[in-house]
Amino acid sequence: MTRKRTMVKPAWLILVAIVVLGAGGLGIFFAGNQHADVSVSGEAAGETKIVRIPVQGMSCVVCAASVKKALESIDGVQEAEVDLERREARVRYGEGKVSPEQWVAAINELGFKAGTPVPEAP
Repeated sequence: MTRKRTMVKPAWLILVAIVVLGAGGLGIFFAGNQHADVSVSGEAAGETKIVRIPVQGMSCVVCAASVKKALESIDGVQEAEVDLERREARVRYGEGKVSPEQWVAAINELGFKAGTPVPEAP
């Protein structure tokens, strides 16, 4: 008697892991680049700032990934992180290159509701 072995595809396993972790309330944290913070200095570049934006309506990792992608596509945004558990986005940007209205509009255009951006203390 021989058994037929089936190979489980790696992409399928990754999807299952994401769903299990997300459903477990652990939240999925999209962090882009997790290296040390690098500040941009100089008048031409402007100062690097960080802001937190509450985001209502995210319910899954795909929602969080969509918000991250939309924020990072805005000129002047250096990095965006989205924390599904906390329901917020954290944006690192070059001061004077982008406005809070642009972040809020990008999030709202996806069908979510962005709250008022709050500057993070240095």
